Amino acid sequence: MARRHRKNQPKEYTLTIESLSNEGRGIAHFEGKTVFVRGALIGEEVVAQRYLTRAKYEEADVLEVLEKSGQRIEPKCEVFGICGGCSLQYLSSENQVIEKQSWLKNHFQQQAKIQPQTWLEPILSNPWQYRRKARLGVRYVEKKGEVLVGFREKKSSFITNMDRCEVLHPAVGEKITGLKNCLSQLSIKKSIPQIEVAITDEITVLILRHLEPLTKEDETFLKQFGEANNICWYLQSKGPDSIIALSEPVQLNYKIPNHNISLDFKADDFTQVNFEVNEKMIEIALELLSLKSDESVLDLFCGLGNFSCVLGKYAKSVDAVDFDKALIQRAKDNAIKNGLNNIS
Repeated sequence: MARRHRKNQPKEYTLTIESLSNEGRGIAHFEGKTVFVRGALIGEEVVAQRYLTRAKYEEADVLEVLEKSGQRIEPKCEVFGICGGCSLQYLSSENQVIEKQSWLKNHFQQQAKIQPQTWLEPILSNPWQYRRKARLGVRYVEKKGEVLVGFREKKSSFITNMDRCEVLHPAVGEKITGLKNCLSQLSIKKSIPQIEVAITDEITVLILRHLEPLTKEDETFLKQFGEANNICWYLQSKGPDSIIALSEPVQLNYKIPNHNISLDFKADDFTQVNFEVNEKMIEIALELLSLKSDESVLDLFCGLGNFSCVLGKYAKSVDAVDFDKALIQRAKDNAIKNGLNNIS
């Protein structure tokens, strides 16, 4: 006989938040249990509603903030709280970094029982419109008679009804409404589960995952939208090997200008989502390594050569390792493209 799960009864309580968890949830205590509260900050008094209870802890959502923290700000996104893409917009990006660094320090202390001798300063960048890689959910809603495009809602498989995204690069983040309208015109709109996003400074690639074949009219709609918005459509009918360009394929690449490096990649390859932060990470790596021309470097999880190709310009040799054969081939090609024959 299948076990019946007891449903958690809704419960409201007033809590005082003592600290933040590693996931950014407020931590309070009530009747001998730890309570993790989404949407709360340290020092706040809140009214929360429980949605999960266990023997030693409970999880809850904030219903009302009775006493606000001085660090609380107004979320920039109109669908914050509904969309599952961001969870801490009520805390400034600077304070988010401070909290995350505190969590990392606690992990070293509590788990490893050590502390590094030196902590580097956090890498900061513009907290908005930076994300160049993403996977957006797509769903046709019969009652609305339209296609929704966006991140999934919190605790749900539903797609957030959004018109823009403040975190995505504007090449896509400001065109969500246009994307929705475009896909709503397709005959196969009920058979599109997701779109993969890859953005460079020159062009944007969208990989359309589709479970039914497109008609010629469908292809025309996509091409027209692409031409008007500097978007190149790729189609994916099955696994990654089925990805093909709708029209002419394009070569995506990004540059590391301080070192005259250009790296080619494919739309479904792993790349850093924030180009600005990536450049800063590379500079810090070079500073810490302080390479001499007779030294060799081992680059583990090298990917498509993001660090390897820069290091190859200053080291005697670089051994680059990754478990993804396709990315290793990309790294080899990028080394050749940048005239580096000392990388293996």
